[in-house]
Amino acid sequence: MSKTIREMLNEWQSEILNKELSPDRAAELLTSLASIYGNINDKILSTDIAYNSVLKKSLEENEKANRALIVAKCSPEYKDMMIARNCEKELLALIRSLNRFLKVKEDEARTTKYV
Repeated sequence: MSKTIREMLNEWQSEILNKELSPDRAAELLTSLASIYGNINDKILSTDIAYNSVLKKSLEENEKANRALIVAKCSPEYKDMMIARNCEKELLALIRSLNRFLKVKEDEARTTKYV
């Protein structure tokens, strides 16, 4: 059975947090994270479309827009959309932290080279 993007992100996050990460492994993780970014964007698009359909239906059924919005936000489509958006935020945070980690390691290597 294949893993969900959320499960993969959780595994990578655990690896980054709990292990002594080598620069080579960090570069591998960075490549993996970057490769699934498109998948996350596709998921965000599909969940946005599904949620907007629910919101449209809710607006048609309710007199007040604020009530329609509350009803729509209680839907599974809204939950799926928020999960997809949160995955994107987490992915970007992991990418940024790995880029920073690699930059620090590069600077360390450069300074120890001349010692």
